[in-house]
Amino acid sequence: MTRLEMGADMWAEFGNKLIPDPEQGKNTIRAERARDKILSLSQTGRGQDIPGVIGTGYAALNAVTEYVNYHRSSKGTDQLAKQSDRFKSTMFGQSNVMVGNAAMLLNGFLVDHGIQVDMTA
Repeated sequence: MTRLEMGADMWAEFGNKLIPDPEQGKNTIRAERARDKILSLSQTGRGQDIPGVIGTGYAALNAVTEYVNYHRSSKGTDQLAKQSDRFKSTMFGQSNVMVGNAAMLLNGFLVDHGIQVDMTA
């Protein structure tokens, strides 16, 4: 995924497909904030300082993973309950689905750009 260079248009498409706006008439602020946070994490998040990462598909997947593991809201009355909820979501719930969807979208971008992925290595 480091061979997939993501420009502004691709980032916008990625964000809008990963976190679409709710149906018309509903508040879009939550979706906008999530997309903005993921874009921000793609530049400044954990591991983005590794040479060759920023601006790539890997940076996008890394940002989504960091978002769901550390920044996405979770339920609970105290920190332990919130961490437990976040863990369950990451392993079995919506956070797991979001990371999987991000990977599928990025793999689609790879195919669209003719980038071959060697899955045997």
